[in-house]
Amino acid sequence: MAETGSKWWHPLWKFFVHSLVGTLIFVLITIPAWLLSVYVKYLTEQKGLNSIVVSGLQFAEYFLFVVDLLLFAWFVARAAIRAGRDL
Repeated sequence: MAETGSKWWHPLWKFFVHSLVGTLIFVLITIPAWLLSVYVKYLTEQKGLNSIVVSGLQFAEYFLFVVDLLLFAWFVARAAIRAGRDL
């Protein structure tokens, strides 16, 4: 419940700021997954690396990205619920 005299847009502003910061953190964690993808592509095309090693690296890349995506969705959902409650 909103406090008496508080601005109605404060929860929306907080949601915007949380979404922006969450997006920046998401991008910062996605960068290593992308770099791992570039590295795996380099190893397979240039070096002809063993397929088991490549599969392991690809699994790590996908796992990192999926966990990052799930945590980002959870963070934004929590921020939206809090904003909805404060409105």
